[in-house]
Amino acid sequence: MELLSGLPKTICFRDVFNPGGAFGLKPGKNAASTAVSEHLDMPILEERDPDLIDFVRSEPELFLRFVETAVQPDGFTWCGATVFDGHVSPTQLETLVKAEETFVVLLKRRNLDRAISLKKARMTGAWKGLDTSGIRPEITWQEVDQAITESASWFALVEDCILANDVPFVRLTYEEQVAEGSECVLRHLAEHIPQFPWADGDAVPVPSIQAQDRTRDVLDRIGNGPELEKALVQNGLLDKAMGYPGRI
Repeated sequence: MELLSGLPKTICFRDVFNPGGAFGLKPGKNAASTAVSEHLDMPILEERDPDLIDFVRSEPELFLRFVETAVQPDGFTWCGATVFDGHVSPTQLETLVKAEETFVVLLKRRNLDRAISLKKARMTGAWKGLDTSGIRPEITWQEVDQAITESASWFALVEDCILANDVPFVRLTYEEQVAEGSECVLRHLAEHIPQFPWADGDAVPVPSIQAQDRTRDVLDRIGNGPELEKALVQNGLLDKAMGYPGRI
């Protein structure tokens, strides 16, 4: 979302549908924040305000349409938001996905990498921007198994929704595109998205993507790599751990 926010005529939010707060809507940040603040009669917009969270989460598709209307006078033509598992209900997800002129970017990460990243984020309380490559937690096979189950269920739901409603989409994987840097991501998106705002040759301010944990052997990123690998083999999970969530 931060990368796409750097594109011309584009406004994006990160965890705006998060039950813990409408992250990405900050006071005075942009026309969308101003419009929402005025709509809710809140002179200072707080990301964790219950009224703001209720407004964003009760009708997420209407919220995005509200934002689109608010930012169009400023020349914005694209409005995006990140949606994670647990942020919206299956019904709300379908409403978002099948809305007119919607395009979905489906970002996947290898199951074991995802489990490690999640463990580090929970340990440090840092969900973005922090270099965690020096942190080497211990991971249990049960944690990996849970990550596999949760992500498979979520991505199956998303892909079924996309296919059932014939929604245009593009797949990205962390290892193949994101870890290679922002230019690789933008090129991949421009090749698959009609009228992509970067494809017209305009200069685009591109924030850097901090590739986390670039160590090629994922088991070297944790403190109990050999033990975890043995446990995954014993429980028949190694192939799934080294694969991607849901269906590719």
